[in-house]
Amino acid sequence: MNKIAIIGTGICGLTCAHYLKEVADITLFEKARGVGGRISTRRADPFCFDHGAQYFTAQSKEFKTFIKPLLKQKIIVPWHSRFVAFQKYNVAKRLSTSIDDKYYIGVPSMSSIGKYLVDGLDIRLSTHISNVDLNGNRWTLTTKSGERHDGFDWVIVTAPAPQTIELMPSVFKFYDELDDYEMTSCVSLMLGFEKPLNLSFDCAKITDSDIEWISVNSNKPGRNDHYSLLVQASTHWVDQHLNDGREAILKHLSKETSLTIEKDLSKAVHKDIHIWRFSRGYNQQKSHILVDKKSKLAACGDWCVGSDVESAFTSAFNVSRVIKEFLLNE
Repeated sequence: MNKIAIIGTGICGLTCAHYLKEVADITLFEKARGVGGRISTRRADPFCFDHGAQYFTAQSKEFKTFIKPLLKQKIIVPWHSRFVAFQKYNVAKRLSTSIDDKYYIGVPSMSSIGKYLVDGLDIRLSTHISNVDLNGNRWTLTTKSGERHDGFDWVIVTAPAPQTIELMPSVFKFYDELDDYEMTSCVSLMLGFEKPLNLSFDCAKITDSDIEWISVNSNKPGRNDHYSLLVQASTHWVDQHLNDGREAILKHLSKETSLTIEKDLSKAVHKDIHIWRFSRGYNQQKSHILVDKKSKLAACGDWCVGSDVESAFTSAFNVSRVIKEFLLNE
């Protein structure tokens, strides 16, 4: 069987592995200590925070089919929440998401999705690939520490676009086009409390503000009772203040959230931020399938299609379909 290396174990990398494992010998490489990418959960005992993707939707037939086993086993469930829309500091709309909205979350955390999907796969965690080089007619992957992984027929890179540029050899057919895919950053604020804040909503979308999302993470199905808030900064604010320093960012976002919900957040017993350096893609060439059959290199990510979980799946599904067809017809 062909040997395929997949770099990255977010939803994109795991989707590629799922669709190609029957026709190839798959090895996944992940620089982090766990899988899932932005479908992940940060734990700070006794609190937990879904500090990446807050939820996802499923529109396409292919994605609905993909998540069907996870729904059956209750790895994911619909999230029926009390939703509020703020305009700056004022409530503009209140509503409850209905069963038809189909906002899905992982249970008991978003990271449960990745943990389910890795079952039976060969994954090398804490393995930071820094170079992809041709050795004869096969690819060699080298880690930052100098460890070599040899003998791969194909390499699929599922990193954010700027990191994909750094990894991909220049022989990749779409190498120059990778510059067309730009990505913005995101900052997540995580706050844990000894006592509930008694908010009248579970999640909120905010416009005309330095923050754009608030979620009572502990109110999600399957979470523990330790009260926690997850706040995400607006893209516009992050673009201007990403280099302000962690303490300054934490202080400002906490203040902005306090003003929005009219609660004193200085009482939080846990305060932290997570910076997603490459979070959302824009100026995309829609649904571009980056598969180079000659060099046997491929790239995929949500940034190829959009900026959400289903976009990551769609990109990976398209790339996997092309490679699988190629392998079966070799």
